[in-house]
Amino acid sequence: MLIWFASALAAGFYHPNDVAAASETFGSAQSELLGPLETRQKTARALSNALRSYREGLDALGAAPADQVSRLEALEADYHRQFDGLQTFADQLVGDFDAAFTDALGRALAAHPGAMECVAEVAVGPRVPGMGGRTQKNPECQGDDLNAAVAAAIDADAELKAALPGIVGRPWPSLGVTPQPLPTIGDGSRYVHLQELLTKGAGAAMRAIDRDDDDARMAIEAELEDGADAAELARLESTGNQISAATAAKRAALAAPILAAATKVLDKAAKKGEATAWCVQPAALGGCEGTDASTEVVQLLLSDKGVTKALP
Repeated sequence: MLIWFASALAAGFYHPNDVAAASETFGSAQSELLGPLETRQKTARALSNALRSYREGLDALGAAPADQVSRLEALEADYHRQFDGLQTFADQLVGDFDAAFTDALGRALAAHPGAMECVAEVAVGPRVPGMGGRTQKNPECQGDDLNAAVAAAIDADAELKAALPGIVGRPWPSLGVTPQPLPTIGDGSRYVHLQELLTKGAGAAMRAIDRDDDDARMAIEAELEDGADAAELARLESTGNQISAATAAKRAALAAPILAAATKVLDKAAKKGEATAWCVQPAALGGCEGTDASTEVVQLLLSDKGVTKALP
């Protein structure tokens, strides 16, 4: 028993996370992957926000032009198709990346039979949000710290070096839409984005509607995570459509008096030769034909007593 115990102590300890932190190959390969991943995540967030803004603008109009509704639906379908493809690609890439390093870790550990898996540092004391906590050596780790030695073996692993270029060098799928300027809603050589007026004049009310919509959809997402058959999927789709309709009605009801008051102001300006139309497609998706005068016009509208009286 004493001989076995001494042997176990001599074997030392390691932890995959500590090995990864000490491995130059892992750090370099991870950085090579994170660049394109972060770029596409940023693009995905920007597109998602633009599509949501477009939906909000069309909902706020109440009776939105059919061609713009069709464009939004096509853009949403294309975005979801691209995003699903990107997610599948990323999942496969990360899986292959992890498998390559796990296999290399196994080969490196073959030189250290009996090594125990143990994280080298553990947190101690109170944790302050937003600040790194204090750490100390893990008293449960026995023997020599093998993390550096195992990391060096991984960095020298010929099989890993041969596999990595085919993993990190894979071409990433694209993500994006083709911008297409659309005709404005109403007459005028210049236009104002409806969403900018609503955001600056009724931002809190708009966000409250968004929160209600998100909360209502959480139950659907929870059921989808638990798995659903064809009948349940049809029921959940119907529920989702009902939520969309209720949200659209809330946005239209909020915007109606604001639009009515703003239109009166714009009509007066049009009689003086300053005709201004509405635009609801975000600039990221192509915006509208003509000159964007949103900053100037929104400031004008929010200084009008009739408009301010219509705000929530």
